[in-house]
Amino acid sequence: MQKCTKIIAACIPILSILWALQLPLLLEIEVAKTQFLSVLLGCGCTLVYLTQKNGNKLLQYFWAVVSFGAFAWIGLEYQRFQMDFPYLTTEMQILGFLSLFIIADTIRRTTGWILLSVVGVFFIRYLWPSCSFAFDGHRKHLN
Repeated sequence: MQKCTKIIAACIPILSILWALQLPLLLEIEVAKTQFLSVLLGCGCTLVYLTQKNGNKLLQYFWAVVSFGAFAWIGLEYQRFQMDFPYLTTEMQILGFLSLFIIADTIRRTTGWILLSVVGVFFIRYLWPSCSFAFDGHRKHLN
């Protein structure tokens, strides 16, 4: 499994260099920035799962494959997802939930619960903008 980890770790800078050299454009392949970033995010999340020392190894391998597969699927099917976005298909809902879970879990595994709770507060603030927190009071004085 160490060879797989090294290959995925090498893919991130190689893909970034190829993107910086605009290789898809030179080959006349249409690749959106979001597609590229989705694949890189999948590689990064996979590396987090593969490099963790504690926990159940089988479960970590499972989540590594799921994370790479989910973000690679989003990258491959990006144009279709753009067309299907107004209809919010079941596939998009499942991939969205899975992506949020994977990103939250990799944040927790790499930085701990403190950063994840800060991200959670801002996520709740985004979902319910009518909630007033204590740090919103300064806006009333600016108007």
